[in-house]
Amino acid sequence: MSSEANRLLVVLHTQPIQLCGVSSLTLGGVKMPPSALAPLEMRLTMRSEMIQSALGEGATEAADSKTVAGATVRALTSLLAELKPLVGELALRALYVRSLHLARSSFERPGTGDLESPDELLAPLHRNLLSRAPAEARGAAEALLLALANLLVSLIGEPLTDRLLHKAWGQPTPGKSSQVTPS
Repeated sequence: MSSEANRLLVVLHTQPIQLCGVSSLTLGGVKMPPSALAPLEMRLTMRSEMIQSALGEGATEAADSKTVAGATVRALTSLLAELKPLVGELALRALYVRSLHLARSSFERPGTGDLESPDELLAPLHRNLLSRAPAEARGAAEALLLALANLLVSLIGEPLTDRLLHKAWGQPTPGKSSQVTPS
């Protein structure tokens, strides 16, 4: 998926749009009919639902900032633990920092010093989310997780990203049975 398509996914996630009466959309210089957005919106919706599930109570409107911050750090810790053996520490840090940038939030960026443990890497995020109003913290957390997921899609593809997200967040892969069949 192109970077322009990823930007479109972030816009679709963060800003409501209406396509009623729109005869075409230009993406990367190519005119596309509104019906071409349907698969993008469906994938975005599925990924957003996965993120909401990963956040658990942190995704509910009743959640306070502490719950949102804790759930976000847990979701990221699980995902980063799955990614680390695949990409290594340097790439893991780069993916996280890039996701912070793509989320276009006022998140504090980690310094350029020595590599930190995941706890040290995520501590500024936790503090940042704690300092926000609950609804703002929830929105920022979802935007960050969506940015990371979309970045992974652009790098390793959608099927592998979805399997990785399911594995990290303990959700069954769509179309697969969670039951073990005897051999």
